[in-house]
Order: sequence, then C-alpha cells, then structure tokens
Amino acid sequence: MEPSPNIMRLFAPLVRALYSTWSTVAVVAAFTLLCVAGAMLPQVGAVSDSALDLWKSDHPVVTAVAEPLGLYEAFSSIPFMVLLAALAVNMVACTTRRAILSRKARGGAAVALGGSLVLHVGLLALLAGGAVTAGSSIDGRIVATEGQVIDLSREDQYLDLRRGVWADGALPGYALGVESSRPVSDGGVSTAVESVLAVAEPGAETVSRPLGVNRPVRLEGVVLTHADWGFSPLLTVVSPAGEVLVDAYVALLSVHGGGAGAYEDVVEAPGLPGTVRLRLLPDVRIQDGTAVSVSPEPRNPALEISVLAEDGTVVESGLAFLGSEAEVQGFNFAFGDLRRWTAVRVRADSGRFVVYAGFAIGLFGLLVRYAPAIWAAARSRRSTGNEVSA
Repeated sequence: MEPSPNIMRLFAPLVRALYSTWSTVAVVAAFTLLCVAGAMLPQVGAVSDSALDLWKSDHPVVTAVAEPLGLYEAFSSIPFMVLLAALAVNMVACTTRRAILSRKARGGAAVALGGSLVLHVGLLALLAGGAVTAGSSIDGRIVATEGQVIDLSREDQYLDLRRGVWADGALPGYALGVESSRPVSDGGVSTAVESVLAVAEPGAETVSRPLGVNRPVRLEGVVLTHADWGFSPLLTVVSPAGEVLVDAYVALLSVHGGGAGAYEDVVEAPGLPGTVRLRLLPDVRIQDGTAVSVSPEPRNPALEISVLAEDGTVVESGLAFLGSEAEVQGFNFAFGDLRRWTAVRVRADSGRFVVYAGFAIGLFGLLVRYAPAIWAAARSRRSTGNEVSA
C-alpha cells in the first residue's frame, strides 16, 4: 500500500528541511559554539573540584549562564546530546538524498556524487564516534604526591572518575605511584613538571614510565596525561592536649602566575580550631615585617598557617619555615618536609577509533568528490598549453 499524495505533500516540507543547507548550517553553527564553549571553559574531570569552584566564584556572570546549560560538562551535557542527534538526523537525510541522486548520475557527475556520499558516511562515522565517546568514556584525575601509590581500581579522595551515560566497570588494577617530579624551567622559572611514574600491573614488577607535556602513558586502553602540579608540605598538627590531629602531606592548590607563584588550600579535621588555611611561600623574604615570596622556586620555603572564622576573616596566623614549627591558637603546626604533587588526567575513550575511521573515510570521500573537477582542470591547462605551443 503506497502512502496517499496528501500525506506525501504534508511531510515534504519537513523532509526538505532535514537536508536543506540552512538546516545544516544552523545545526553545525550551534554545535561549533557548544564545542568552543567546552574548550574555553574548565571542564569537570579536567580540573580539580576546588579549582573549578574557584573559577566559578571568580566568574559569577559566566557561571550563571554556563551552569544551567551544563557547559562545565559540555561534552556530556543534554544540549550536546540533542545537537549531536540533530546533526546525525541531518547527515542521514543528506546521505540518503545523495545516494538517490548518485544512482541517476553518469560519468564525472556520478564520481563526484559518489565521493560526496562517501564524505557523508565519514561524517556519520565521526558523529557515531562522538556519541560513543560521550556515552562510554571514563574521565577523571589522580592527584598523588611523590612517593604515594594509588590503586587505579579503587576510587577514593585521590582518584576521582566520571563516567559516560552507559560506561561501567573499574579501571585496570594497576598500582600507580609518583617516583619523582622534576621542574622544567624556562629562563630560570619553572613552567611545568615532568614526572616519573612507577607502574605495577598485578603480579608484575614495577616499571618506571616518564610522564610530561605531550608524553602520555598508555595502559590497556587508558591514557594518562599530565594535568597540573604543585607542592605538598608535610603538616603535623598537635593539639594543646598533645593529641596528633593531622600528620600528612597536603596537596596545595596551585594558583599559577603572579611571578612568585601561589599555593594554598584549607584543612578541616575533627579537633582543629576551625578552618585552617595553608599558604606556601616558596622563597621567603621578610620585607617591612611581612613575609613575602620573591620567586616560585622553593629556595627558602615557609608555610603560612591561618585560622579562619566562619566569615573567612583571619583569627590568628603564624609562619613555619621548613623544619620548624608555629603555634596558632594553642595548636602546634610543624612543617616537616616539602614534596611536589602531580595531577594526572585519566581517560578511557573507546570511541576514538571510530572517530579516526570516520576522518579517514571523510578525507577519502573529499578527494573523490573533487577528483573530476581537478582532472578536468588539469586537462584544460594541458590543452591550452598545447594550443599556445602550436
């Protein structure tokens, strides 16, 4: 039974809209804007939660718009999925139309339309790869201090993972540690850190693997890349009663820039006299009675300890140099050691191979699409040259 002409006429405008140039331009433009926003805004999983919260507080106007739209998780947000689906429908409509037209074409026109068809198939593969990535990828961060070992199969405060819509399962059960972190200097100023990871597969020996900028580490489909770095002072806090409340390395949030560098965070634990802010001054000089850091290199590090009131004001503060102590609010704060921490981005993306295949197919289709025109232009130039010679 064939559909009635009235039904065909009713749906004809909708079908034409699906493969129209304007529909394609509108969807691609919106998709591009969303991707640009995702590239420019800090993304959940790519930065630490504390760094993201700090960025949001510094940009309240942007956050008021970006957060409801899910732009801090742009590539797994509902707008991204909707636009991805709209682009897929548009590409299917265009591909179907190209396939119908290519059956009627002959000669060079058939080759061009065939190339266009292959190009659209490649674009559909790219969209399929993007959908697989958005739905099945695992993305997260590891923050580890030199000498610390992390179990990749167990999520805790050091390993924070976010999964796609249908992603499931844990990461491979590797033990991952940071053997050392070495600063990379530019003009005498540290601009990055190269780390050496100690990687141990269950039942196997530990292997040292270098990690740095553009030097990822790959483990069974999981890619580790360098994300951030900073300092971890060893902090020991003893109460007035002699009870040890804190005895651990504290990875301080890095606030890069400003010449001398800034590293600070807050510590909250039972028994402490409120919220304690730690601020590392890498290279301390006393100027007019005030401790200031004159460079980002840890030549003369000191830890500024401040007890904060509920409104964030400083109740009392003290300064402890490396290997010394400071008493604040009757509590003893000891600065025992200083190491570097490394943040590693963890990503498992099964859709990237589909994206690579789609790119290759699309590139081949593009070449075939314009092959007749290139060949005709080349023949025209040769014939013109022969006429001139004659």
